[in-house]
Amino acid sequence: SVKHCNLTGCTFKTLGKICNNYSYHVHQYALAAGQLVHQKHAHMHTWSNGGIDTDLAMDLNTNFAWLPPLVRLMMRSWQER
Repeated sequence: SVKHCNLTGCTFKTLGKICNNYSYHVHQYALAAGQLVHQKHAHMHTWSNGGIDTDLAMDLNTNFAWLPPLVRLMMRSWQER
């Protein structure tokens, strides 16, 4: 059975306002306490040798790659030709 959420759009709007208000107050509290309030950046830094670990990337690709069933069937039919 499919699970359904019983919350209405109005409820989600209210929850969004509450979340934003809470974030605002946390920001103001941190600012008053002299803490850092800027957003931290999130990205991958490059290696000093100038590239990615290709062995690790190939291992991840081999072990975690997933092909949808229809693509797998299509590839199999191309190989049989």
